[in-house]
Amino acid sequence: MKDLNFFSIKKKLTYLFMLVSGTTLIILTTFFIYNDIKIFKKSLLDKLSILASVVGSNVRVALYFEDNEAATKVLSLLMEDSQIEFTGLYDSKGKIFAKYQSAGFSRDKYRSSGNKKNYIELKKQILLKGAFIGSILIIANLNEFREKQRKYFQLVGIILLATIGLVIWLSIKLQRIISKPILNLANTANKISNTNNYSLRVNYPHVDELGQLYNCFNEMIAQIDKREIQLNDYRKHLEHKVQKRTKELSLINSQLSIEVERRKNFEDHLKNSLDEKEILLKEIHHRVKNNLQIISSLLNIQAQYKGPEYSHIFSDCSNRIQSIALLHENIYKTSKYMQINFDQYIENLVKYLFQTFGISSEAVKVNIQVSNIPLDLDAVLPCGLIVQELISNSLKHAFPDGKGEIDICMQYIIEGENNIELNVSDNGVGLPEKFDLEEVDTLGLKLVSRLVENQLKGTIFINLEEKTEFKIKFMSRKENNVF
Repeated sequence: MKDLNFFSIKKKLTYLFMLVSGTTLIILTTFFIYNDIKIFKKSLLDKLSILASVVGSNVRVALYFEDNEAATKVLSLLMEDSQIEFTGLYDSKGKIFAKYQSAGFSRDKYRSSGNKKNYIELKKQILLKGAFIGSILIIANLNEFREKQRKYFQLVGIILLATIGLVIWLSIKLQRIISKPILNLANTANKISNTNNYSLRVNYPHVDELGQLYNCFNEMIAQIDKREIQLNDYRKHLEHKVQKRTKELSLINSQLSIEVERRKNFEDHLKNSLDEKEILLKEIHHRVKNNLQIISSLLNIQAQYKGPEYSHIFSDCSNRIQSIALLHENIYKTSKYMQINFDQYIENLVKYLFQTFGISSEAVKVNIQVSNIPLDLDAVLPCGLIVQELISNSLKHAFPDGKGEIDICMQYIIEGENNIELNVSDNGVGLPEKFDLEEVDTLGLKLVSRLVENQLKGTIFINLEEKTEFKIKFMSRKENNVF
């Protein structure tokens, strides 16, 4: 059987009425049949009991005097009743005294077959003056009962079929009272769903639960219709706003496109201008380097004409000019003009000084430990000149035997306002014990002191304990974003 959930409400109501009515009818019919059977059996037993009492009274004397013939004659009178199959008279010891049975009945087959459902038996005691003298057994067939039962069932079946037909007819008629309004409501809801016509309404004249359902449905559709009207108005308003906003955005977009094109042209012009200036700066640095080398060469030539007493003066000037020329050469090769790679510049400067003084790097070792500190032009030039002067002094005066070691170190520190430290030291013969940088009369060390104070805005400290060490501390340019 299909799930009832898949049936229409008409079929559900019809089946419900049929189920309730049919169940009630079957229960009542079963009750009546059972009651009739019970009454019939009771009446038959009462009949047999009366017969047993009558026969017992008539055979009492024959049983007492053991007159078998008289007892048999009395028992044969019962066989005129077609229902009686067997009548037996028993003495006080339970032995059969007399019996009479129908032609087709066998007492032994009755006992052995076990087919007793078609018979009914009754056994009753016989008393004489209150003393038990025997008993009587009557076995009757149920043929008359079965025939009445068959006719009764036929009648009940006919009545049941007629009743079921009537129930079906009434169910079909009565279910319309409930299903018709519900189906009308369902069809209206389906039509509203398909057409989106929220002006449709359903009418139900009666004031009951279905009437309340119809009223609630109409109220709900009215609210939906009202909201749909509001949504349509708001949708039109939004479309108008979107169109207006789209026009505004289109105008803004065209203006932005013009502005972007203008800025792009300006950036291209600016980039071309920067490229030209970069080429110009490289050319300037290259020409400055060439001019400084020319000046350095002129000083060397001049030193040859002036004699040995002036050669060291011209040589120092040439070295200073060459350190500046090396700086311009590094600027020419770098891609960042505002920050110079100081470690590469120092290596090139030291290599040049060793070549100038004719000293082998194996005799005098140089240890360069310069952190990756990008310096601007304002700091690189004074630092380069300071290193050039200090290395030149060490190569000229610190190693009379031609062997030694020079350390150059630059690193970040956190100490007061200064955050960069430049150390230049050697393990040569050292400076005098009462050496004072302020009272020195040599041009090179005076130049170092002035460069530290005036150019780097830093401090200088000389350590003479284990080796000659110049400690120079200065502040990095904040605009160079070192930190």
